[in-house]
Amino acid sequence: MLRIFCALLISWAAAPGAGHCAPVVRAPKVYPGALARYWSRAPLPSIGTPAPKAYTRTSRTPITPLPDPIAAPRIAAISASAAAPLNAPETVDRAFAALQPEPGRELTAPALDRLFLGDSRPDAAAVSSAGGLVPGSWLPENRQRLERLIRKYGRGGANWNPEHPPLAAFDWDNTMIRNDVGEAVLYHAIRELRLKYDLGDAFWDLIPKKLGRDAWRASYEALQALPPDHIKQTPEYRRYLKLALAAYQRAKKDRSLKLDLAWRTRLFVGFEVSELEQLADQAIDYELARPLGVEYIRADAADPLPVKINTGLRPHREMFDLAAALQAAGWEVRVVSASTEWLAARFAARAGISREHVHGTLVRLADGRLTDEVTQKTWGQGKADAVLKHAGRASLLAAGDSNIDREMLDLSQGEKLVINFGREPLRAYAWLKGWMLQPPFDMRLRLR
Repeated sequence: MLRIFCALLISWAAAPGAGHCAPVVRAPKVYPGALARYWSRAPLPSIGTPAPKAYTRTSRTPITPLPDPIAAPRIAAISASAAAPLNAPETVDRAFAALQPEPGRELTAPALDRLFLGDSRPDAAAVSSAGGLVPGSWLPENRQRLERLIRKYGRGGANWNPEHPPLAAFDWDNTMIRNDVGEAVLYHAIRELRLKYDLGDAFWDLIPKKLGRDAWRASYEALQALPPDHIKQTPEYRRYLKLALAAYQRAKKDRSLKLDLAWRTRLFVGFEVSELEQLADQAIDYELARPLGVEYIRADAADPLPVKINTGLRPHREMFDLAAALQAAGWEVRVVSASTEWLAARFAARAGISREHVHGTLVRLADGRLTDEVTQKTWGQGKADAVLKHAGRASLLAAGDSNIDREMLDLSQGEKLVINFGREPLRAYAWLKGWMLQPPFDMRLRLR
């Protein structure tokens, strides 16, 4: 055996390239269809070219969550030397790639400033163009397309029709603002024990048993024996909060429960409209004062499985500025949100959008109080239907961020704007259609 081994060793040493191990080449794993697009951030095909049969999964270093996404100067800096158009998804992906920290090192906001913006942050108000949109974090191409659209159809433009003013239809959550006003108000109601638990089974029967309804109910009832002024400092309250928020988070993910987006509105059963609007104002003010980020809710200090919820609400000031510019030019601006209509309307009022121009999920009222009977669903096709029902015509500009906005975006006979959080298949669909893809706005830029 030793002789055989030595002979093999000698023959290997005499072979060409001896002493060098050839690398093992492995074929990339291929994912067909939508699954491929989910895993891959590879460039999508240009319009007019055949789509490939499949995409290849690319290796990606996880991106550390940051309080602020991509700003326009960062995109411009990265894309200046790139051959791809400024609005191409792959350009945005290169920007995300540039934001990735080295392994084991977090890339902080000051580091981002030095990397992309120098030592000082841009003063957006100082560089605003007269008569146009404040540049802010807009991709220049998107801002120019929007300004052309406003001038063309707005007051004094070539296509201005005072009898039929142009219409813009905007989603609200993560389009006009960062985060979700419906979730924020529900979290606040749970935190402040404001849901109508005293309705008994009329409330609790809305929550499937699979969501831990019995434990949630028992934890709430345990609070009733405690002094009201000290409830929030007790272990019982922390357990209640964890169970309630865990039930909601699971309801969003467990499709077997068949709970649609209206379920969140139904949980406000028993509220008077004025009472719900007051709760919305309190929740909005509370979240506007909180930083954007996440909060981990634990039943106790040793809880290994905390519930993670988003914190903070912020207006996308570029979008508020866009709505104001449209209205100043004679456009009619409407909001169509999957959130409860009464809640979205309270925040939209702060953008100067009137109550009758806000449409969202609705339930029937009985004696001035909300019931659990849904009368209007405003997601998917329901968004497009709401535009036609309430405005009586299609829009010339529509904006959204998620797949449930696609039908409303498709309905627009003019421009379509997608706030691009990378959600598929909307991202791919928008790119193939030539829609505006706008990276999430930099929340640190102050326009006013």
